[in-house]
Parts: sequence; structure tokens; C-alpha cells
Amino acid sequence: MLLLDAFNKDRASLPSPLPNPPSLAPLPVPTPDARTQELINEKLKKAEDLGEQGMLDEAQKALEEAEALKKLSMHLPPRVEPVTDSSKYTAADVRVTDQKLRVCDICGAFLSVYDR
Repeated sequence: MLLLDAFNKDRASLPSPLPNPPSLAPLPVPTPDARTQELINEKLKKAEDLGEQGMLDEAQKALEEAEALKKLSMHLPPRVEPVTDSSKYTAADVRVTDQKLRVCDICGAFLSVYDR
């Protein structure tokens, strides 16, 4: 009986779980980057023009290509343009890049040429 009392005492000191866990915020729907969106819009315009001309098969194909681009862009990470402004580099960045390094023959790590 003492063991059960000790167990219940320890259990009572633990924080109780929340009865209703807080709801998670909905995930943001990624939007295609500007270049991809432009390609999608061009395909949709082409599909509309082909449909007006009576070329339904070609219009359907262009529409499917636009949908494929849209789906593909939703799964890819957003495109990040490389920074070309050299004024954003710090002195530490320059110091690291100015080192004379060699590649280790065994593990492929970069080693200073001055290390032995």
C-alpha cells in the first residue's frame, strides 16, 4: 500500500496534460515566384486563345501544362536570388575567404596550408 501511495503522490506532482490542445494555425499556401507565375499566366492565355480559335485539344494541353507548372511550383522551395552587393560582407567573411586552404587527402576537409 505504501508503494501505491508513493506512486500516486509522484503522479499528482506531474503537470496534467491539456484537455483540449490548442489548434494549430493553418499552413500558409506557397505561391509561385514571379517568373513561374508569368509562365503560368502565359500558358493560360495561350489556352484561352486556342480555345477561341476552336483548337480544343491544344487548348486542353496548354491548360494541363499550366496546372502542372502550378503544382510543381507549390512543392519547390522559393527561389532565392544570390546577393551580389559586396558591401554586405563583413570583415569576418572576407577574412575566412582570404585563407589559404588545402583539401585533406583522407577526409576531404579544408585545412590551412600553415597547419602541420
